[in-house]
Amino acid sequence: LDVGPAELFRDEIVAYASKMCEHGGQVELHVWPGGWYAFDVFTPSSALGKCAMGRGWLAWSVLAQQ
Repeated sequence: LDVGPAELFRDEIVAYASKMCEHGGQVELHVWPGGWYAFDVFTPSSALGKCAMGRGWLAWSVLAQQ
């Protein structure tokens, strides 16, 4: 699950991920700094969009430190 801090449904998505874990489900939750609702759909060619769609959270966190 990918969400930004400005996401309209951030709290619901985080709660959903928590419930999945509580009930034995496997989930990966990423809160992308600077992200907003559907940022990966609306700006797929941005640095943030590319990381969310391809390389993942670790690549973005390293990129953000540069």
